[in-house]
Amino acid sequence: MSQAGYTVVVARDGLEALTLATDTSFDLVLLDMVMPGLNGREAFERIRALRPATKFLFASAYAADVLPAHFLAEHRLELLPKPYDPDSLLRAIRRVLNER
Repeated sequence: MSQAGYTVVVARDGLEALTLATDTSFDLVLLDMVMPGLNGREAFERIRALRPATKFLFASAYAADVLPAHFLAEHRLELLPKPYDPDSLLRAIRRVLNER
């Protein structure tokens, strides 16, 4: 993604993502739904509480089990199903960043 002009910061798990978001403001946070420490939904809820203006994109092969459609709709979140290719990821990132 850095080749597309984005600055990318990688977290090993949900807890590290939360720690990074505590210290740094991000335009967008990409979360997998299944992560050690905190799952994507837990990380989303905690990061959003700290940084309400942050935009989120979820990726998962298992989303239906841990991220119901009503949750996505309620929070106006996009889910990128796995597997995805780099172009699909870039398009999803741009859509989320362009949302008001």
